[in-house]
Amino acid sequence: MLIPVYDRSVSIVNSITDVQWTLYIAFALVVIVIFLFLGRAKDTLIPAVALPIVDPHHVLVMWALGYSLDNLSLLALTLAIGFLVDDAIVFLENTVRRMEQGETALQATFSSAREISFTILARPSRWRRCSCRWC
Repeated sequence: MLIPVYDRSVSIVNSITDVQWTLYIAFALVVIVIFLFLGRAKDTLIPAVALPIVDPHHVLVMWALGYSLDNLSLLALTLAIGFLVDDAIVFLENTVRRMEQGETALQATFSSAREISFTILARPSRWRRCSCRWC
């Protein structure tokens, strides 16, 4: 008869619950902060729609690649969503700024995409500069 000395499943379940609450709080804070600073419900709609659409895709990609939901995967998921929120806010603020300068919504969106897309796409390349043996 085997007697478990240490059961990691309890800590993993607690970690999943913590990550869920972290994501809910981050989602609420993003929507509230964007609404308070920009003052428009339409501008708040973009991140409010983007986050629930992207979250299931992260989990599906992890499942397709054979990753498990351990603490490291949960940390990576939280960081990825944080980057998504940060990039969405920067893009939205830049688009609103351009619209306030007189550009149409379509022109402001394309101009913002041209200005910011390199910064958003270059973010993963900064991770590759690490000198550890795993990167």
